[in-house]
Amino acid sequence: MSSSGGSAAAAAASTARHYAVLGVAPGSSEAVIKKAYYAAALKDHPDKNPGDAQAAARFMAIHAAYEALQDEALRQEYERYMSAQAAAAVRASEMDVGRKRLRSELEAREAAAAQAAAASRAPAQGAGGQVAGSRVARGATTDARIAALRAEGRDAMAAAHVAGVATRPLRRVP
Repeated sequence: MSSSGGSAAAAAASTARHYAVLGVAPGSSEAVIKKAYYAAALKDHPDKNPGDAQAAARFMAIHAAYEALQDEALRQEYERYMSAQAAAAVRASEMDVGRKRLRSELEAREAAAAQAAAASRAPAQGAGGQVAGSRVARGATTDARIAALRAEGRDAMAAAHVAGVATRPLRRVP
């Protein structure tokens, strides 16, 4: 009944505090967690509480908490996540007013830059309703660039011919 490691962080981030849901202390043994799960599941099981949607929701939360805490790898990842959250809360509470202002300004600038980057990636509409980044527009630009390169090559060949340099094309090796 284990999940993949990549979804464990998402599961930990999107669920309530698993230990609190089961009513056990963080770092409890598997036996204590299992006993608390059975007691809580028995109390809020949908068969024991027919028609009670809140009991069914509590049962699902209890089951999700047990699933996360019974798997040792998921539990360790959840505990790392919770300790990181606690450390972030401590750091945020220790910030003085000036640092909080600087942090909010930085976050605002980052959000503005992300919006600008997203806007620059979106194709712009031309006057005729044609998308500027369309294949037709790109094709015309590419064709013009190819023509310019060919003209530059012809000019270089003519200059080399005038200078007396051999301009024979290279032979392709099969």
